[in-house]
Amino acid sequence: MNPIYRPGTFADTRTSYDVLVQAFGDFTQRMRMQGADMWTDQEFVSKFWERRKPLFEDLSSRADQFWVSENEGQIIGYTRSILQDGVRELTECFVVPRCQSAGVGHELLARAFPAHGARRRPLWQRLTRARRSSISRVASILALPSIPFLANRAR
Repeated sequence: MNPIYRPGTFADTRTSYDVLVQAFGDFTQRMRMQGADMWTDQEFVSKFWERRKPLFEDLSSRADQFWVSENEGQIIGYTRSILQDGVRELTECFVVPRCQSAGVGHELLARAFPAHGARRRPLWQRLTRARRSSISRVASILALPSIPFLANRAR
């Protein structure tokens, strides 16, 4: 595998969503979460896209950094960060399951957080403070109704 990295464009929005679907499908399957099979249901995936399309388009338009990784002409990963109050914050970073653990995510994160243009905040500090609420934040953004312990928070 010899991935290339390039700036993402608005035209990459739907393909980025497809990467997220593959990553979520794999994660929910490995974690044996209820409803894991929904990520392979094309009707669900299409309807979910229509509901979340405005969010993905907004993130694409507001991204300070939007990078995709391609292998053999297919997008295999993407990452986006936004700049708020001089601090660059990660909004997404997903890699298709077959390419995980190959350094793709590492390279994408390096591009999402360049050394210039923002006050930097170590990622581990952000994650430590957000640890308790991170799952509920993701659930509220994505509205994952099939995960029982997140269902009430997701709406």
